Amino acid sequence: MKKMEIKLCDITDKHKTLIKEKGLSLDRTINDANTWLENNPKKQYKNLGLFFLNWLKKSNTNLTQTQRLANIINEIHGR
Repeated sequence: MKKMEIKLCDITDKHKTLIKEKGLSLDRTINDANTWLENNPKKQYKNLGLFFLNWLKKSNTNLTQTQRLANIINEIHGR
């Protein structure tokens, strides 16, 4: 059976934006997702990028509402 693993080359701009908006650590989030994939070998995903995007959407945010709003405003104004 092929080992399923998310690598840095699988990360797109959408992933990076979600990680920044939620204030998550990229390495820790990838490790958590890879650990889940290892512990659930019966789940085989054809698209790891989509799996990781959904993983990020469901993950809890580490920022307050004010910090998230500041990140979004800075992103819009390019600061």
